[in-house]
Amino acid sequence: MDAIVKKLLKRNGVILVFALIAAISIYRAAQIVEESRREVNNIARINAELGAPVRTVQLKISSDFIKHPLSLRRGRAFVPQNVRDNLKVGMKVGNQKITSVSKNIDFNTGQFEVRVSGNLSGEFYAEEPMRGIFIPREAQSGGFVWIKDNGRAVRRKIKIAAQDADKILASSGIKEGELIIVSSTAALKDGDKVR
Repeated sequence: MDAIVKKLLKRNGVILVFALIAAISIYRAAQIVEESRREVNNIARINAELGAPVRTVQLKISSDFIKHPLSLRRGRAFVPQNVRDNLKVGMKVGNQKITSVSKNIDFNTGQFEVRVSGNLSGEFYAEEPMRGIFIPREAQSGGFVWIKDNGRAVRRKIKIAAQDADKILASSGIKEGELIIVSSTAALKDGDKVR
């Protein structure tokens, strides 16, 4: 009987050692997986160390048009004063030109009359040619833009000279050659690292 007990202890001891080694291996593998998950998916840590990824556009002086919408009916449009102030005789509208911009308000509409050569009807744009630094409209918020300067986000106030639905012409606050951040800027703070 002594021989049978010794044989069972020897066999169970080996099984116990194997079970202990297996448990330690499983525990360590779980720790490695958890550490890897933290390293790969911790976006806040990566952005703090390397900088948040942003999309930029290099600023340059160029010629472009600021477009003012006009609803024409038989060559006439009625516009509010803020639009009238930007319209000038000779501006291009479709394949025609503005022939007159009233300085007097039309009492029937409460707006100012604009006349175009030809008998156009429909939705058109009066194109105002301008030269300067144009930025995408979405890059600006409340008169401020974000500039990428030496790997950091810098908030900058700009003066808007003209704008339309797509773009803004800035008259001050930015200069040619700078990188303006055009991707989402809601989470940025002045001085944040960006890449």
